[in-house]
Amino acid sequence: MKVVNTNLMEVVEFTSSLTSIEKRYYDMDYNTLLKEAVYIQGYREDDKLIGISGVCRNYLIVFSIFHMVKKEYQRRGLGTRMTRDQMQWTKEHHIPCLISKVHPENAAIIKTYEKSGMPNAVRVGDFCYYVMPTTRWALPVKHLLFALIRIRHRLQEMHILRVRV
Repeated sequence: MKVVNTNLMEVVEFTSSLTSIEKRYYDMDYNTLLKEAVYIQGYREDDKLIGISGVCRNYLIVFSIFHMVKKEYQRRGLGTRMTRDQMQWTKEHHIPCLISKVHPENAAIIKTYEKSGMPNAVRVGDFCYYVMPTTRWALPVKHLLFALIRIRHRLQEMHILRVRV
């Protein structure tokens, strides 16, 4: 795991300090980050960690991005900067496609994705999924990932696949 502009102890403190509403929006905790993150970048203001973003490897070829910004620092362009940094990192590491799982009430990140030119989301269950190709040949991967998301959700509904907690 590569960590830039922060350290794991700060990431633990940051994720622990999120409010219950922020935790619901982000649907991510430190244990998940520790298991799945391949890249985490910290963002600071006045030497204080105000947000983290990164890339997780969820399955063999499936990578997802995440953003976590303290509520009082949202709507200042930080999410757009995070999205650009993540896209740049994934291009440099030849990752063809990214997924972002977003709570539909998280207006801040939805607006960020719209400003960044992300394709429309697909709603599956309680969340919206954005699938973003990062290379020209990734369009078939995008359609495959949408199909896999739908299948996974259906298996969870049928109680065949357990949801990670």
